Amino acid sequence: MKFFVPAHCGTVNFRSAQIQEKKGIIMAVYYFTISILTGLGYILSEKNILFRNNPNCNVRNEKKAAALCLAAAFLIFTFLASFRYAIGFDYFSYRDIYTFVSGWSFDDIFLIYPEEPLYYVTCRLFSLAGCPFPLFLLIINIFLMSVSMQFIYRFSRLPWLSAYLYITLQFLAYNMNLIRQSIATAFFMLAYPYLKNRKLLPFTLFMAGSRRPLPQFPAVPVSSVLPASPEIQPEIHGPADGCCLTGISFL
Repeated sequence: MKFFVPAHCGTVNFRSAQIQEKKGIIMAVYYFTISILTGLGYILSEKNILFRNNPNCNVRNEKKAAALCLAAAFLIFTFLASFRYAIGFDYFSYRDIYTFVSGWSFDDIFLIYPEEPLYYVTCRLFSLAGCPFPLFLLIINIFLMSVSMQFIYRFSRLPWLSAYLYITLQFLAYNMNLIRQSIATAFFMLAYPYLKNRKLLPFTLFMAGSRRPLPQFPAVPVSSVLPASPEIQPEIHGPADGCCLTGISFL
């Protein structure tokens, strides 16, 4: 008795093997990144212990150690988010948007997307400058990661832990999959110090860059019941997400 195997079965098995190999590479990079951040965290923790036990130490040394950790995290995250292909369920959607918008006029953009034109205007400006999509993605990720690391540096008691949680709690994946929402979150993180100090005008100007600015403004009356004293600072172990500052934990 002879058994006939359809020709397409071999193709399916080959594609499945490719997918599994790709997943294995992605997970290897993921665990390698976590290991690097954990190692940096251990070293910085040891340094902080030495700083606290050393009567000659000062806060500047601890700040330098935190800046070093966050600089390394910035480079790693920017590299992972920028130099990728077909990783992220919206990767091809954003690439297609960039390609389509490159052929539009600004009048077309405001006609088709009157409610949220800023992202499309940005795409059009970069296309006019001759930037291909990978370079556009790199510039956007530099902006996103620099804002996130700067936010962690200012408000986190344990910056290395915040950087670790940034990847393990899927904030990095969020940046790679939802670019427009991530840009809106970055604008909120830039606006948060003004919200905390009850400066409505600068807060409003920053939130104008948000994808959906109006839902952010209920945070203004909420901030009026929070202390504005510089001695009382929220120490946050993670970035802001969405229209309100959730963070990962408040200590």
